[in-house]
Amino acid sequence: MNALNGCVRPARDSDIPIIEAWLPTDRTGDTLAVNWGLTKRVYKESGMLVWADASSNEPVAYFWGSLNTRDSILEVHPARRRDGIGRAFVEYLLEQSRTNGELLLEIEAAPPSSEPFWRAMGFE
Repeated sequence: MNALNGCVRPARDSDIPIIEAWLPTDRTGDTLAVNWGLTKRVYKESGMLVWADASSNEPVAYFWGSLNTRDSILEVHPARRRDGIGRAFVEYLLEQSRTNGELLLEIEAAPPSSEPFWRAMGFE
């Protein structure tokens, strides 16, 4: 599936159980699911963005925070990784940073398994 068959939009209440269903049930260890409680709190307090699939309008990735802080998360549905969604989402976020005049971007690759993705995006 082509990642461009979707778009970034604000998350909705109905997205939260859909995202939670595709997160690992083991909320420990080397996974962003360990932060699910924090993600739900951030969503309620300040919102988050999702990449919505064009055909279903369901979220297949989510992001909250800023590329300027370590306090952010980008997660792509495990079955949709390598579809280009993460790359398209980050390109959208980079464009938003440019538009907002944010000159410094800080990425923390955690879990460590995300480091190859961020390196492929051009970060060191």
